[in-house]
Amino acid sequence: MFDDLYTAVDIFHENSSKTDNEIIRLLEQEFASKGRGYFHFLPMAFARIVLSRLGVKTFPDMIGVQKSNGDLREVLAINQDIYMRSLDMGEAEISTEFTNKIEQAAFQNVMYRGSEGQIVSQLIQSNQRDVGGSISMPVIIDDKLIVTER
Repeated sequence: MFDDLYTAVDIFHENSSKTDNEIIRLLEQEFASKGRGYFHFLPMAFARIVLSRLGVKTFPDMIGVQKSNGDLREVLAINQDIYMRSLDMGEAEISTEFTNKIEQAAFQNVMYRGSEGQIVSQLIQSNQRDVGGSISMPVIIDDKLIVTER
């Protein structure tokens, strides 16, 4: 059920010192046109799991996808298969304290790759818990990202 996600996590983890473009290229080699979806949605989902445990109460229903020309469209997060399955897989891993197929370091390497992971990092470094609040709609800037509209 999650084999593709585990493969993507391995690519992130084994190449953690590489640039975003290099990781995207590796994910596209493995998953063709869906590679960018793994690059954007997997870190976003992992960060959401941790942010909820840090006390963030509200998350957006929509994800913005912006092209380099400025065109922005909003898509429902629940319609993005990679994102939703990443939430399920990440929850399963955390709930078993990483005894399934990935280790905590791999989870963190994926999570910290995205901008939401940087929020997690700041909250952890400042030792903040039960922060409350909400996260605004994330905006992904990528001309080649394929998303599900409905």
